Amino acid sequence: MLFAGDQHPGSLADFPCALRNLRLAKVTTTCEIDCRDNSCSHAVDVCGRYVECNYIMVNAQRGSPLAHATAVLKRDVSIAVDDSLDRLRQSKWWATPVLTIVEKPRVFIVNSYGGCGSKMMAGWLSQLPKKYKVHVYHFHDRSPPVRGTTP
Repeated sequence: MLFAGDQHPGSLADFPCALRNLRLAKVTTTCEIDCRDNSCSHAVDVCGRYVECNYIMVNAQRGSPLAHATAVLKRDVSIAVDDSLDRLRQSKWWATPVLTIVEKPRVFIVNSYGGCGSKMMAGWLSQLPKKYKVHVYHFHDRSPPVRGTTP
């Protein structure tokens, strides 16, 4: 846990999270929550649920009461979450034309059969800059197909 005025690694970054102390559910670019008690245990519990969370930055001076303070969860970009990127680089598909990082606008189609994940994904894709997207379509069908692909 880091406090205002403490030295911290320069590689800390925000990450989006759906948990926020707002009346309306909304995905934000930061993860800011209330401490709720003097040990800021709520922030510690929430940080433990996110694989991205490495640090808790408390918006209060060290030694001050934390019951009404807020904390921002941060990730350390110098720490890998897992070895998936290394395994991808070792695979036979790496550096082939299939995996290009050419920035070109794309059309995104999000299919929904219930729940809220697709609406959140379509909303996030809609916020991308125009150099990445042409349009985002969100389709909802209450009767999902028996199979996910065509025969």
